[in-house]
Amino acid sequence: MKAYIKLDSFQDIMRLNDVARSCDYDMFIESGAIRVNPKSVMGIFSIGTKKVVLLTTRDNDRAAFLEKFGSFINEG
Repeated sequence: MKAYIKLDSFQDIMRLNDVARSCDYDMFIESGAIRVNPKSVMGIFSIGTKKVVLLTTRDNDRAAFLEKFGSFINEG
């Protein structure tokens, strides 16, 4: 699954990290040439906040994806 997400604050970064670590499949977020594992809080911090990034997971269960990551999805 893929979705564009936005992390607006430190709390969003910590929440994304918690959700990502609860998943048993691989995933990554990309911003420009930077690609990091959201299970690594330091990796997420290297991207920063106030940016729209691409989240890609290796799971194809759309309902589960939206349940876990739906609050991060960038609507704009």
